[in-house]
Amino acid sequence: MRLLSLLFIVLLFDLGLASATEKPKQTASQQIKHQADKMYASKMYFAAIPFYQKLLSQQADSDNAWKLADCYWNIGYYDSAVVYLKKANIHPTISSERFAEYYVRKGEHDMALVHLDEAITHANEKEKAYLLNKKQSATNYKLLLKDSADWSVSYLSVNTSAREYAPTLYNGELYFISNRDAGFIVPKTNLTDGLPYDGVYNAGALPYLRSVNPVTVKRMPLKYNSRLLVDLTPNTSNDNNVLQPVSRIQISTPSGSMLPRILKNAVFRGHVGPISLANNSSEIYFTRTSRRKVNGVFQLEICKSVKKGNGWSTPVVLAINDSLSSSFHPYYDEKNQALYFSSDRAGGQGGADIYKSSLESGGTWSQPVNLGSTINSMKDEGFPTVSEGKLYFSSNGWPGLGGVDIFTVDLNESNSAPKNLGFPINSNSDDYSIVFSDTKTVGYFATNRYGSDDILGFNYAPKYVTVKSAVTNDKTGLRQAGVKVVLEQQESNNTWKELDSYITDHKGVYTFKVRPNQSNYRFRLLGENVATAEKIQYFDTEGVIASKELAAIDLAVQANTSVSSPTTSAKSDKVASKNNGINNSATQTTTFRIYHYFNSAGYVLESHKDLQKVISLMNSNSGLRLKISSAADCYGTAASNLALSKRRAMFIQSQFPRSLQGRISVNWYGDTKPAKPCNDKNRTYISEQINRYTQIEIL
Repeated sequence: MRLLSLLFIVLLFDLGLASATEKPKQTASQQIKHQADKMYASKMYFAAIPFYQKLLSQQADSDNAWKLADCYWNIGYYDSAVVYLKKANIHPTISSERFAEYYVRKGEHDMALVHLDEAITHANEKEKAYLLNKKQSATNYKLLLKDSADWSVSYLSVNTSAREYAPTLYNGELYFISNRDAGFIVPKTNLTDGLPYDGVYNAGALPYLRSVNPVTVKRMPLKYNSRLLVDLTPNTSNDNNVLQPVSRIQISTPSGSMLPRILKNAVFRGHVGPISLANNSSEIYFTRTSRRKVNGVFQLEICKSVKKGNGWSTPVVLAINDSLSSSFHPYYDEKNQALYFSSDRAGGQGGADIYKSSLESGGTWSQPVNLGSTINSMKDEGFPTVSEGKLYFSSNGWPGLGGVDIFTVDLNESNSAPKNLGFPINSNSDDYSIVFSDTKTVGYFATNRYGSDDILGFNYAPKYVTVKSAVTNDKTGLRQAGVKVVLEQQESNNTWKELDSYITDHKGVYTFKVRPNQSNYRFRLLGENVATAEKIQYFDTEGVIASKELAAIDLAVQANTSVSSPTTSAKSDKVASKNNGINNSATQTTTFRIYHYFNSAGYVLESHKDLQKVISLMNSNSGLRLKISSAADCYGTAASNLALSKRRAMFIQSQFPRSLQGRISVNWYGDTKPAKPCNDKNRTYISEQINRYTQIEIL
């Protein structure tokens, strides 16, 4: 599919070309050349092909070879295009870029890089910036495969051997554009690609859509007939009855009203669509071929029709159209009363750009505003849609997997860079025109990865893997409770963004959910129980699939030393203690916590081993001193909590031999020093366990 020939649907018609007899003084070859160049200039690529083929059969010519290659390229016959690109030997930048694109589409990225390097040597500065982006795509394309587990796509039974694209949702039904057989004896075709004109179809209610194997969708044979591709095969269930009888021209809505040929008087010849219908609106915005010609080419324009009884009003051409260019692919954002569309008008970033116009008082539309270079590239952008504050669009100018890819930007963030949706939404073919249902996790898009353009359905459900481990202390080998662990991820500008934080529980355990196949995560350890101000540990989830949990990572808190490296031991929610000996430096302290039962001085079983280990340390190191500080949870009165914390402190001191108690100081805080804030709205009886502690500080 071609971005300005099909993706942006340049709608072209027979211009009444001059016959060879009008210029009798020309030779036969000159007459053929004249007709071929006239059709080529009018973007009648399909019609021009046999003329250039005839000329090249008579004599080799770089200009004719280039134009024939360009014709094939613009109608998507890439194999034929590269044959004549090799013979042309002109326009080295464009030729090398097209060779690169050809190999990307075939999945041969190494060959693509060779041709991109060649293109860069011939390019100007503006072209170099674009080509370097293309080179980045060909080099790092695997990065766009990382999130593939989030998406599931299905090939829908609505597809045929014809072209189906530009899905849109209206009152629970799926509408789309197609050039399938409309029942004419001889299909009406255009001279751009030799295929029938597009029209609007209704696939019916969404629950009726089903997934099928694309291999089972028959590709109907087409017979070449001078200027037309005529479908001579009989109608089959795969032509017009794939899903249910699909309406052509008139489209039934749930209310029983009819949509005339979008509209019956919407277009004099040619394509209709894409369209945009708002669920809470009675207006239809759509693309049609205008009667305006620029350099012999009929332009596209955006029209509006209003619900009128059981039908629709005569189309009104919107003032946002430009008299010297095409405007197309409207999307009406009803919530914000804005109309997004594409146009190749002058003053843009290059190619076709996305514009926005706002509905003003009195029902008029504001002057269209180009969305700027953060969204529009020097190539082509189109098919804009808006969902949940994000703009989705298609482009062949930003780094991608090849061909046309689907991108998104956050409209609430200034200068938000386009994000490629990655595989399997995008592929090394053309992928475009995405639309979301009300659930925001289900939708549809178009692709030509299976041949002609088809509509695929998708489900989006982000996958996560669990990182569950514990914080231990290298000095004592004891687990550390009350330590704040911060999860961060590195962004494209090399800054670190905080994603989440967690305070280790009474077992010293922390748990995070992170994305699979990422290489740029890190933990930071903070808190009063960390001997130094901050400790950092990097980790990744490369190769970890969404259905598995990461192996435990032991982040050992050391006194004034670095954090120990992650282990790759088998999955466990308990991390083995490490005892690296005792550092008797008077400048270093170590703390850990023991946890108590609710409203009791007794401590939980898991704390017993830790307490016994401290007693052993005290017996073997006469220079060690302890500071015991106890606390209570947020339940009960301040007075009762203070008394409870005192009982806990005295009870823990009593667990030490009397010979050691002289080296122990005792404090109690009640509920004044909670590890988890008392005003936490999400606190529960279980989560409050972290506040029922006795902190032991080894001095």
